[in-house]
Amino acid sequence: MKFHATPPINGTFASYITHPEDFCFKLDKISLDEGALIEPLAVAVHACTKLKIESGSHVIITGAGPIGIVAIKVAKASGATKIVSLDIEDKRL
Repeated sequence: MKFHATPPINGTFASYITHPEDFCFKLDKISLDEGALIEPLAVAVHACTKLKIESGSHVIITGAGPIGIVAIKVAKASGATKIVSLDIEDKRL
């Protein structure tokens, strides 16, 4: 399996890259900023689904970066009633 931004594929932060068409999706109804959050959202949804978070769940999320913040939102939307977030940077909390 190969991923962009890890060897042997470098240069993902370039202005333009090529990518197989079947892995690309046109963003018609959302902004590029919103589109950039689709992958972190997918990670959070997958984690909450795998952990079977439901109404009344108590959750601890380590890391309050973009994925952690989205995970908080998804856990709340999944019904978690107590959510604790941990991070080593106070400004993220």
